[in-house]
Amino acid sequence: MARSVPIEMALKLHNIFTEKKWTENASHDAVFERLCELSGCFDKKHMDFLLELTSRYTWLTFNDYQSQLLELMKDLCEQQLSNIDRLFIFPIMKPSDEESTKSGNAVMYMLKGIKGFLSEYQDIQFQQIEKFDELVNEDLKLGDSDYLILVDDYIGSGNTLRSTLTELNSNKSINGKFSVLTVMIQESTKTKLEESEISVFSGFTASRGISDYYEGEELMEKIKLMEEIERKIPKVKRFQFGYEKSEALATLIRTPNNTFPIFWKNCSNRGNTFLAPFSRF
Repeated sequence: MARSVPIEMALKLHNIFTEKKWTENASHDAVFERLCELSGCFDKKHMDFLLELTSRYTWLTFNDYQSQLLELMKDLCEQQLSNIDRLFIFPIMKPSDEESTKSGNAVMYMLKGIKGFLSEYQDIQFQQIEKFDELVNEDLKLGDSDYLILVDDYIGSGNTLRSTLTELNSNKSINGKFSVLTVMIQESTKTKLEESEISVFSGFTASRGISDYYEGEELMEKIKLMEEIERKIPKVKRFQFGYEKSEALATLIRTPNNTFPIFWKNCSNRGNTFLAPFSRF
């Protein structure tokens, strides 16, 4: 390794990788090395905390990701699509992000390929919608044999989903004839959606990496540690504690920006740059 790494820390990290079977991931060597090299940026108390967070981290391979989507689609078909001829698919996003390619777009296109493995549901016609104008257009009328799913790979606080739902309400023909499908969702957000009687199909339910694991003085201590860590990450203000304070610990096909930025943004110390373990770029 380029820098001297404390043996005790490297051994702890090795045990985490072994227990989580990350050594089976093709890029595990690079991730391991970058996590180790963060010891050149932070002191022991910060590194111990990062290892603690890493032990709760979810890292999916492409095959894991695809398998999750296939299982979710099977569940959706069995529970919601028994008498459906047309399934409309729309990516979860804000209207202001409509011209950008978001994770929901990637999920939407992957589902199109997965359809071939849904043997019992080949007669269902999949139709992708990519623009809000198409979603709320008066020409789009969902009949008794139509259904809509809103898709993404990670849902954090739910603010982006609420933006989608606000637009969705303009099309009265949908009137509850939809479900949300996502690889991972924050637990508190899933609970709120279910309380609102919105059907959710998710592969993983995630807790907030700090707020849902600690209480009292220990919680304040962990928050302070993360604030100190994030001071060494350039241009981090918008993503402190993850986008919309999601406190996520996950890498899917790509690391969602809901994840604590120390895992996906480079940090710097004394003129040295330290590469992010699960870089988004």
